Amino acid sequence: LDLVNLGELFDPDVPFSEWCKKCQSAGDDGFGTNRLQDLAPDLTPLEHTERICGTLLYINLSGAGIVWLSLALICYCCGWYHPARSFAMYTLMPIGIWLVIYILYDRSKDSRYGIHHKNQHKYLHLKYVWPVELHPSAKREGPLIFCIVPHGVIPLGIDYAMFDKLGAGRCNWVAAPVLFKLPFFRSYLERVGAMPANAANIRAALARNENVAIVLDGVAGMFQATTERQEVAYLLKRKGIVKFALESGASLVPVYGFGHSELWTKLLDPFRLFERISTSLDISLVPFFGLGGWPLGPTNRVPLAMVFGQPLECPQKPVPSQGEIDCYHTHLLDSFKETFDKHKAAYGWSQKTLMIV
Repeated sequence: LDLVNLGELFDPDVPFSEWCKKCQSAGDDGFGTNRLQDLAPDLTPLEHTERICGTLLYINLSGAGIVWLSLALICYCCGWYHPARSFAMYTLMPIGIWLVIYILYDRSKDSRYGIHHKNQHKYLHLKYVWPVELHPSAKREGPLIFCIVPHGVIPLGIDYAMFDKLGAGRCNWVAAPVLFKLPFFRSYLERVGAMPANAANIRAALARNENVAIVLDGVAGMFQATTERQEVAYLLKRKGIVKFALESGASLVPVYGFGHSELWTKLLDPFRLFERISTSLDISLVPFFGLGGWPLGPTNRVPLAMVFGQPLECPQKPVPSQGEIDCYHTHLLDSFKETFDKHKAAYGWSQKTLMIV
């Protein structure tokens, strides 16, 4: 499904069956070469401005704003008033511009269907691919756990409404607890259905027979170096989610975000110091460059494809053994590789392999 084609159908009151009329089907071997690289129409100046300012707003609220405002304070204390004003304006201006656009043009009743999501579909040429076994009309028992990789700097391929439609119900998103302590960010996360990442929250959602979604490689995944011939997924130690699936009898769904690793250019230090600090504090301290080499700036306009693998059904085991956890974890890793290999040519990555670390 090319989400750009939804247009006015992208509305909470429109049933998923109407969305599916815009879908295209593929054979057992997936879509043809480069099919998932098809580009969306050009954005209007208003749409482009909204995406630039909206992405800067997200980045600044995620922590980059602290960097720019700290530089503004340092410059002011040193008597460098012009640079101080520049840093302050750079931080605050995107907020003002984005809020004006949002207030004037957004008519959505649900923030997951807002103008910013519609423009994101177009900016990133966003496409979703899923197997027939995952279709809401398919019979299945128990909740789903969507396991998404790679994280990248920010996993912008995630469309909350699309996951809700595929899961046939509101999805509970798992996010780093520190994000719920950031000003204004907490309310945004709660509106889209996110909850702090801890075992109690995940178990409670699954016990209610509700779906859960998690970017499985997390902060550590942000520091994995990719090349023209290799993608990297930090998954070998991610066994906790398998334990939750076995305890509840949930199905694990591998989701690979083709293009996530190319949205920004990361600056990785050779001593992995930032990675160690970030992992221990569960926050991101990775420097990156965006559009045109813009430091901590908006993303490059890269086509994204969110590809779902076959659901991995897990038998319910109230107290799963380590051997059972290891077994289904191996099955999950194999599913990720199978999903990647099946669709990589359609994304134009036929030369790439997926390495799991």
